Amino acid sequence: MAPEKITVTITSSIGEDAPLTVSDAMSQILDFFELLSAAGGDQASLIDWQLVDVAMQSPLRATAEAIPKMPGVATEPIARREKVALESSFERMVVRGEVPEWMNDAARSRAKALFGRNMNGIGRMDIQFYEDAPLTRIDQRQARIAVEAIENVEKASTEADLSRVEMGSLEGDVLLTGPYRGQPAIQLRERLSGLDVWCVFAPELAKQVGPQHSWEETWRNRRVLITGRITYSRDGRIRLVYALGLKDLDPSPLEYRDIADPHFTGGLAASEYLESLWEEEEEDVG
Repeated sequence: MAPEKITVTITSSIGEDAPLTVSDAMSQILDFFELLSAAGGDQASLIDWQLVDVAMQSPLRATAEAIPKMPGVATEPIARREKVALESSFERMVVRGEVPEWMNDAARSRAKALFGRNMNGIGRMDIQFYEDAPLTRIDQRQARIAVEAIENVEKASTEADLSRVEMGSLEGDVLLTGPYRGQPAIQLRERLSGLDVWCVFAPELAKQVGPQHSWEETWRNRRVLITGRITYSRDGRIRLVYALGLKDLDPSPLEYRDIADPHFTGGLAASEYLESLWEEEEEDVG
C-alpha cells in the first residue's frame, strides 16, 4: 500500500514569483502539520509526518509522508483519518464560517495564526490532500471568513454561560399550534421578552387539553400561562418549554343571560323606559 502523502504550496500575497519571509513560510508549514495531527485525535501520537520533498523557490512547496513512530503501527488509516478531518474542517471554516468541535483552545490559536498569515504576507495556500484529487485552495477572502469564525467562538467562550433548565412559568399569546419534532405543542410569543417560544406538552397535559385537531380554534391568539421546565440557551434566552400546565388568561365572553336583568325597567316597555329617562333629563335641565 502506497504511503499517505500531503503537499502544501504557499504563494506570496504580492505574486506567484514574489519572495516569502522565512517566518511566514516556516510558521505556516509548522502550524498546518500541527493542525493535521490535532485533527486525528488520540491515535495521532502514533504517527509522524516526515518531509520528503521541499521546493524553496517561490511559491514554496512542501510534501510530507506519514511514518510510524514505532514498529508495527499501521500509518495509513490514522493518516487518512487526519486528512479527512482537516480537509472537511477547513471547508466548514472557510465556506460556512463554522469552527469544528475538535478544535480546542490550542488548535484554534494555531488555526487563527495560519489563516491570519493568509491575510497578510501569504496570498494563497494550496493543499493536495490526495493524489489525483482537486486542490483545497485557501485565499485571503476565505481566510478572513475563518478568522472571523474563530473570533466569534473566542468571544462566546469569554461570555457568561447562562444556559440552564429550571421550573417556572411564562405568559404569552399563542401563535401556532401543532407538532414540534413529533410532539404536541404550541408556539407562543412570550410577553416579557417578545420571543417566539415552542412549548411541548407533557403527555398528561396533552390529554387534558383535548384532541389536537381542536387546538387551532381553541387556543390560537389566546393569552395563556404555561408552567413547566424551561430550557434557556447560553445567552439566557428561553429556548424551549416542556409544559406541565396551561391556564387560559383570556376572560370568557359574557353571555346575555349573565348580564340580563328582567326587572331593570320596572315593568315598562323599552320605549316607555327610554321616554321616562328623557323626561327626567329635561326636568333636570329646566
